[in-house]
Amino acid sequence: MAREDRFRHVRARVWSDLAEGEWPELSAESAASEGLDGRENVGVAFSGGGTRAAAAALGQLRALDSLGWIGRLRYIAAVSGGAWTSIPFTFLPSSTQDATFLGGVLEPDEITVAALDDLDWNSFAFAISQTKIVDDLLRHTFAGDERFSRAVGDVFLKPAGLDPAGRFFTQSAATLAAALSLNPGLNADDFHVARERRPFLVVTGTLLRPANDKPSERRFRFEVTPLYLGLRQLFPTAGSNGRPIGGGFVEPFGFDSDSPDALPTAGVVDVRLGNRHRFTLADVVGITGAAPAWALAQKGLNVLGFPEFKYWPPRFPTVGDKEYEFGDGGNLENIGIMPLLARKVARVVLFVNSDHTLVPGQIDRIADSVRPLFGAAQDGWMQNRVLRKSRFEPLVRGLWVSLESGGPAWHRETYDVLENAQHGVEGGWEVDVTWIYNQMPRRWYDRLGSSVRDLIGHGELANFPHYRTFFQNASIIDLSSRQVSLLAHLSCWACREALAAAEGESPEPGRGTRRSAGSAPSRTRKRGARHSPKKKRQSPS
Repeated sequence: MAREDRFRHVRARVWSDLAEGEWPELSAESAASEGLDGRENVGVAFSGGGTRAAAAALGQLRALDSLGWIGRLRYIAAVSGGAWTSIPFTFLPSSTQDATFLGGVLEPDEITVAALDDLDWNSFAFAISQTKIVDDLLRHTFAGDERFSRAVGDVFLKPAGLDPAGRFFTQSAATLAAALSLNPGLNADDFHVARERRPFLVVTGTLLRPANDKPSERRFRFEVTPLYLGLRQLFPTAGSNGRPIGGGFVEPFGFDSDSPDALPTAGVVDVRLGNRHRFTLADVVGITGAAPAWALAQKGLNVLGFPEFKYWPPRFPTVGDKEYEFGDGGNLENIGIMPLLARKVARVVLFVNSDHTLVPGQIDRIADSVRPLFGAAQDGWMQNRVLRKSRFEPLVRGLWVSLESGGPAWHRETYDVLENAQHGVEGGWEVDVTWIYNQMPRRWYDRLGSSVRDLIGHGELANFPHYRTFFQNASIIDLSSRQVSLLAHLSCWACREALAAAEGESPEPGRGTRRSAGSAPSRTRKRGARHSPKKKRQSPS
């Protein structure tokens, strides 16, 4: 079969009739469930924030790996810059050691100026420090709506040994075998496969419909995973010409295709892909990080190279496909908590890698994306409410207490979850949340050597660790080796300290008054046993 033909027509699985509470990665039929359903029901979320968030997430993954959490977590949720690190980490080729990609754990007094400036060329910290997105955009001038995706793919995927635009991707050797059995014309070299023992990755983007009358139907949280992508909840008339949006998922290699001519047979559809492109990891990093796309879509400026893909609703595939614009997940929810709450993850660690400085005594000085989760904000962000408003101030005060003790900004508390139909979150249960906020702790700073300490607050480190999301340096998303490395070291140390304290291994402050009895992920839970969140009777807020 000619290469062009074997990529033109594919058979892909769809999920459009999931039972309540069922997800493809944990369903009995899913080959991807092996190794996931036996883990503790725990997830982490890396927030957005450009290369600042990418560098912070690198340090936090380094800490989680050193603490033994990576092989036991069930989920990683990531948005925008947090996903720029999480995607290559998830798909890291086996030829690259985790220690090389992540870098080593250093105590503050072990950090030197020379080490900050001289990064391992094979490390992801070096890749982040080489970001010059303007140059990459110019290199892909004629890539059309693939332009931004190709540029960020070159920056964040190629250095990790991943082909940004030439391969499909899938979850595991088992899901690859299933895909190849449906598509004899494809072979294993046509796919990137997520690395074994990685948590299940959920990357968030947004499907954009700025012309819709309802504010809640102008931006839709769009999930991309190694196994499937789409929107689980159905919006019956929100699409072009009243088409449905949502209602299920399709395998990634069947996305950006013409709509099927027939309904699924045994959960499988036959689709026709375009001539030039296929949906790849470059498209994923492009979707989740296309921050300007929402503003441009509202002005009708859809010719500047930001992601556009053909979409058809899995529950009603024969209604026809339509090319929609896609943008940064942070345009809707920048923390990354929604995928975890939608899946009823019982314990969540949230890394808020913000550029907003916490100031004790000033409740409003916190990342803009935090307040809406509690219904403590105005405008369109109100559709993100999933926690009670009364719990907002205790969170901020808890972060202050931990900072004033000299440690990292962290807070752990158990929350009542409120129903949120927009994001597919069921209410009436409890979630145990540990917040870890991007802030420089006094104890870390005091332990730095004088040569490193004297750099902070001056020159390129004048606003450390709260680098600007855009134009921190000369280019749009440009950080230097020194900026990336120091932030990754801080984030690693803060994560290790905060999790130790949250587990009761340190006397530091930071616990909320309603902390649950949850523990770190356990290796002893039997396969198939699931840690279900505690159900509660819903009451008015």
